[in-house]
Amino acid sequence: MDMKGIEHVQDSYAKGKGLLMICGHYGPWEFYLQSFALSGIPIEIVARRIKNPYVDALVTHYRTIHGTQIILSKNAARNTLRALKEGKMVGILMDHHVREGGLTIPFLGRMANTTSLPALLALHLGVPVHFIRGWHEGEKIKMEILPAMNFAGISNSSEGIKKVTQMMNKVFEDWIREKPENWFWIHNRWKN
Repeated sequence: MDMKGIEHVQDSYAKGKGLLMICGHYGPWEFYLQSFALSGIPIEIVARRIKNPYVDALVTHYRTIHGTQIILSKNAARNTLRALKEGKMVGILMDHHVREGGLTIPFLGRMANTTSLPALLALHLGVPVHFIRGWHEGEKIKMEILPAMNFAGISNSSEGIKKVTQMMNKVFEDWIREKPENWFWIHNRWKN
């Protein structure tokens, strides 16, 4: 495994305010979120239950085997806030279609319901926000973590939340355009 940018996460984690790690269904996403639990940085991930209870139990087992904790999407806002206040890292997949509490903004050229939770938390709490992606290169898994996003001058308002959510979507869009083969999403992302 080759992880570029881990120092950005270590710097943000050392501040003790918690941090958000944003990714999507891109490359081996389950693996690289687990790598933080193995490195000693406590992480909780926001996830939905899988409809098949047997598959859900199996996936939950593998997600939590190294100490990662699950925040169910049903109670994501409250439990994410708690985890951040405890100084933990919270992983959020940004490419889900959200039914409630999101914003309808452009994603890959079409309007898509997108979670505004990361932007809301970033602006309200001032927690660092990093993006991570991973991909296979031969036998190795490569990972890249970006420095904390800069939201200087953006107000904690509905306009600010929309602007930050669009900025976050743009990072993910750029990655998909660069390596579309790494985006694994089989559901309808644009249900508007």
